Amino acid sequence: MNSMLEIKKILTSDSEYNEIVKNHFFRNPVYSEALKNICISPGVSLYAAINNGKVCGFAAADDATADVCSLMSLSVAPDYRKKGVAHAILDRVLEDRKPKAMVAECLEDSLGFFEKYGFYAIPLGEKQPGKNAYYATYRNI
Repeated sequence: MNSMLEIKKILTSDSEYNEIVKNHFFRNPVYSEALKNICISPGVSLYAAINNGKVCGFAAADDATADVCSLMSLSVAPDYRKKGVAHAILDRVLEDRKPKAMVAECLEDSLGFFEKYGFYAIPLGEKQPGKNAYYATYRNI
């Protein structure tokens, strides 16, 4: 990944958020409206990964408690996957929040990433046709 990668905390009023909505992060119609509602919820922090001025990744994490952080969304643009962007975003969220644990729900196609990061997963069953979901937990104790 280019050394120009910046992980920036953003607001829904920022231009980076508008780029996120306009481009690739809200394309799935099943989750698009739910994700927009998450992003405008009080107590949710938004993060944008920016490489050479272009948003290439996005995350939303709740601020509900000091001990546990829920990763509500993590997405990386297809051209930037497997280049350390998601890892950098998670590093920033953990650095900001310093939780004792982080939890996330993920589909099986991203399970390997979460396991490599140190999450352990509990199967939840099929959430999308042909795709199993997992409840992933990371402990930072």
